[in-house]
Amino acid sequence: MKRSIILFLLAVACSHGYSQGEGQYSNINLQVNGLNRQYRLYIPPGHDGSEPWPLVFLFHGYGVSLDWQVNISQMYLVADTAKFLIAYPQGRTIQDTFYNSSNTGWLVPGYNLVGSPYDDLEFVGEIIDHIDTQPQYAVDLTRVYATGWSNGSEMSFYLACAMADRIAAVAGVASQLSNTAMSACVPTRKMSILYLQGTADVYVPAGGDAFYPPITDLPEYWAEYNNCAALPDSIDQPNTVVSDNSTVTQFNYTGCDDGHEVLFYRINGGGHNWPGGWLPAGFPHLLPINMDIHASVIAWNFFQRHKHPDIASTLKSTYHEYLMTIFPNPTSDHITIQFPDDFNPTDASKMTLFDLTGRACFEAEIRGNSEQFDIGTVPPGMYLVEVRSGQGRYLKKLVVGRLTPI
Repeated sequence: MKRSIILFLLAVACSHGYSQGEGQYSNINLQVNGLNRQYRLYIPPGHDGSEPWPLVFLFHGYGVSLDWQVNISQMYLVADTAKFLIAYPQGRTIQDTFYNSSNTGWLVPGYNLVGSPYDDLEFVGEIIDHIDTQPQYAVDLTRVYATGWSNGSEMSFYLACAMADRIAAVAGVASQLSNTAMSACVPTRKMSILYLQGTADVYVPAGGDAFYPPITDLPEYWAEYNNCAALPDSIDQPNTVVSDNSTVTQFNYTGCDDGHEVLFYRINGGGHNWPGGWLPAGFPHLLPINMDIHASVIAWNFFQRHKHPDIASTLKSTYHEYLMTIFPNPTSDHITIQFPDDFNPTDASKMTLFDLTGRACFEAEIRGNSEQFDIGTVPPGMYLVEVRSGQGRYLKKLVVGRLTPI
């Protein structure tokens, strides 16, 4: 978003709270390039780190915070049933070169740095690594996706240009890459792209302006790059909510290389918002909001069709949840850990016992395919056993308790 009027949105979003969904939220601080950065992680019910789940980045818009993005997108409703993690990063202050204003956002081409130097691309990479290395979480690195609203949509599309080695697919809502960013986009591989944009958006004109190209340019760019058909098929979505004063036309660029997709949802008469999501009262300049579709559902249905083509083959060797055996379990004072015959104990392997808060309670080196450890000093409770080696990551739950003979 581009104007100072939306400064008020931050207060509205914060007052709405963020305790939505059936899962849990964790507010996390990271040191990146010497700066303290923040993100919020949503963990739906059922995730305990023993099985890798997809990860969806959800970037907020210019002038607002991650709270706003939690609220308007309602992505947690999808995550609760589809079983994926959501990372809501918090942006830093940037300068909008078009309106010459400064506010929170994402440092992509077309915006200027304010304050100490930093790199939002590195921030994204650090978030992926941080979540994946915590014993209570596990990320399917073949299914890391990015989406966002307004300037967060620009950030998502920029990741497709600059971070395709780690991001599997991208969806953007209510903004595209600026003219400057489009000129700077140098993709390293073909990628599936989804774009949802209203034609009555007061900040992103359908026909373009001095900052943005026409809204058809971005899907056409990726359709050409992915070697899709030049002309898309079009489908008018059912107008199920007539009172929202908008309709949806879906454009599919077919025949893309390697099964990739380029989809463009044109919200006819739609404003600067998250279709199907939440919008606070008192902001008529962001309306109308289309309720025939839900952008979060559309995005996830799109994401789940696309795995990262270059790292998919490494998933099996990265996570070995079921290849490690631990007995006795439950235990009172010792455990034996066994590995498959092809396990190589020369890979500087280490076993760590974590409690449910993520605190390391016991560590030891792994020197062979079968190891016994005395853990009599470990308090009773539920633990996660993690073994890391050059071959990947092994995880297993363990119950420690004082066993009473029957």
